Amino acid sequence: MKPIQIKVILGVFLGLIAQSCVSSFPDLDTRTTIQEDINTIIICDGGLRSLLDYSKEKAEPWGLSSGNESIALERAEKESLVSTWRSLLDYLAQLDHIQQKHSQALLLDKKESDNYAMYCYYLAFLTQYQTALEFLNLMENNENIHVYLNEAYPQYGLEENLYRQFKYHFLNVFLATKFVALDAIMSETKAPKNFEHLVRIESAEEYLYDMGMGSGTTMTFENGVKMMQDAAFEFWLPLQKSVSTFMGGKKLWRVDQSLMTSKEVQLVQSSLEPGDIIFTRKEWALTNLGLPGFWTHTALYISTPKHRQVYFSDEETKTWVRGQGISSGDFEILLENKYGSTYEQSKIEPEDGTPFRVIEALAPGVILNSLETTLTCDGVAALRPKLSKLDKAKAISYAFSTLGKPYDLNFDFRTDSAMVCSELIIKAYEPTEGGEGLNIQTTQIGQRIVTPCNTIIQQFSEEYGTADQQLEYVLFYDGYEKQNRAIKSDVDQLLESWKRPDWHIFLQE
Repeated sequence: MKPIQIKVILGVFLGLIAQSCVSSFPDLDTRTTIQEDINTIIICDGGLRSLLDYSKEKAEPWGLSSGNESIALERAEKESLVSTWRSLLDYLAQLDHIQQKHSQALLLDKKESDNYAMYCYYLAFLTQYQTALEFLNLMENNENIHVYLNEAYPQYGLEENLYRQFKYHFLNVFLATKFVALDAIMSETKAPKNFEHLVRIESAEEYLYDMGMGSGTTMTFENGVKMMQDAAFEFWLPLQKSVSTFMGGKKLWRVDQSLMTSKEVQLVQSSLEPGDIIFTRKEWALTNLGLPGFWTHTALYISTPKHRQVYFSDEETKTWVRGQGISSGDFEILLENKYGSTYEQSKIEPEDGTPFRVIEALAPGVILNSLETTLTCDGVAALRPKLSKLDKAKAISYAFSTLGKPYDLNFDFRTDSAMVCSELIIKAYEPTEGGEGLNIQTTQIGQRIVTPCNTIIQQFSEEYGTADQQLEYVLFYDGYEKQNRAIKSDVDQLLESWKRPDWHIFLQE
């Protein structure tokens, strides 16, 4: 490329960057935080690689094995395609967020700028751009993909025509020009010491230039014709439109601040009973990546030993406990005899007045937790199984048996040696001989049959008010980012919450 061409491209690109920056843009993060963002990029890259590998494995059932196969997908294959699409968008949105966070580094004098921020931005851009083109290169082998991925899927938070917007964003001459400009900038920017990802950058650059000489150009041309026919010029995600404005607010960076306050936590505690199922939502959490739906975590409320002793004093539970060899019928003595030191730990009453009231699966595993810690979040809901106290006692007993098990990074519900949060709930309330239990729906994500937390809320919504309803509404505190607080809501809002996209906070009034 001629020097004059590079200068023109750089001028246009940096001018556009300058227009997008606002005076209230936050200061660049420290190097430690930038390194955390780089680590996040690598995590996203690994997740995206897995999704692409899975998509390649699905080439034949998805109609991608030969050019433009106009085949209809079976229901199970369509679901696996859409869940893969949803997970891919989550990862790309996180990479977009990192780019927005560090874009100002491109405008600073080199003496003032931290090269770590520039390379962090560039690595996020390349990872996002390359993955998007690889995904499109696969999907465009079946013309029906447009139909499937442009449908609205409220259970995944996906709006109508999202794939069309996605194509317009990534198969765009401006984005290709932006890549060339960035390459020119970074060629004159010395890599920071101990930066370990230069090979990754070089590999992505090579791929993108190869695409520019081959199928990438063809796809961009074809997409341009289609977009002109559709007369649509929109951003590919609501997040893309909203985040640049929102970036100036400090609430975006509230790492140590939650919308649920101690006052709301006390109100929640006063409404809960042993065996209740808690659902939480944390905005801006890396753990939201790849998890379908709005609700991303669940936990089992077990209360305190004193409360349980009173609550489980009904005759049915006592009879069952006696059948376990405890003549008094005291459920607490049963737990103590079965779980020993683990149970003793649950009796600890810290000086700060936050005893263990919750069992949940978090990294690195299944743990006891205080309600205050569990509700360090931005939104919370609670549902109560329409079951006997005996069924709830059995669920709590099972949960105690899982304490100490590692977190199931493989998300394999078939095994019991490790647990994820929703798996703990499902198996605790699994129907057994002599017990009613809960029948919770499963869904397929990739090659695994799982139950995301959001699916439980969806099922509650679908069953609500019918003879099949298995869960009762207890409470819902809805997080409002712009108001910087969580507000008590109602069952009607909770029934619709499972349809929310990850960027719901940008859509709130």
